[in-house]
Amino acid sequence: MIDRTHTGVRCHTHSLIRTVKGDLPRHSSGTVLYAMENLGRLLILVDWDKGFVVPVFPAEITLQLEDPAPAHAPWEGWPATAPIKRGEAIKLEGRSLESQDLMR
Repeated sequence: MIDRTHTGVRCHTHSLIRTVKGDLPRHSSGTVLYAMENLGRLLILVDWDKGFVVPVFPAEITLQLEDPAPAHAPWEGWPATAPIKRGEAIKLEGRSLESQDLMR
C-alpha cells in the first residue's frame, strides 16, 4: 500500500541516521514522497536535501505541517509533531501494531 497523503510535506530527523547512500545528521531536512508498508513496518520515503532518496521509520522524523491538526491523518496514533513512543499502539489498515514491532 502506498499512501501519498503527505506528499510534499517537509520533515526533519531527530538524530543521526546512517543509510546506504550517506549519513543524515540530526535535523536534516527533506520532503516526503510517500509512505508504504513493507514486511509489516511503516516506512516513509523521503527526498532529502542532501541529494538522495531513502526510506526512514516514522519514529525517526517529525513532519513540519502548517496545520497541526490535519483533516485526514493516514497513520492513526502517529501525531505529526511527535515520534512514536515504545509501547504505543498504531492502527494501519484496520490492524493494530505495537511500536516495538515497527522498531525491530
